[in-house]
Amino acid sequence: MNRNFELDFTDNTGLVLGEFERACAAALEAVGMSAEGYAAANAPVGTVESTNVQHYSGGTLRQSITHKVMGDEVYIGTNLEYAPYVEHGTGIYADSGHGRQSPWVWRDQNGDYHWTCGIEPQHFLLKAVTEHDAEYLNILKQSFKF
Repeated sequence: MNRNFELDFTDNTGLVLGEFERACAAALEAVGMSAEGYAAANAPVGTVESTNVQHYSGGTLRQSITHKVMGDEVYIGTNLEYAPYVEHGTGIYADSGHGRQSPWVWRDQNGDYHWTCGIEPQHFLLKAVTEHDAEYLNILKQSFKF
């Protein structure tokens, strides 16, 4: 028996790769948004009592937290100058152990003096990344279900 037939193949590699890249970008964006939300929720907010400034309205650190997708990575952070001190602590409490080891005095906006040994780390960014890894993995898995 002689059967003649012709096979016709279509190369969909470009289409598949394009869909894969779109899914990756969407997944990383979703992870970034989620991590940004957790970091903001963990960020401390100054109060009139904590700052000793009348009519103080805090939340600048919390509002400054953002994320950015770059290639196959997502970053969360803030551009505020004082954020690393909040994240890592200062003085005797500094994560690195290299903080100032002797107490110091500082003067607030009202002219009042305060004595301190530093502040303890708040880890608002670290917690956002490390405490929700199972959720981020689930976001990635769901993004690749078509």
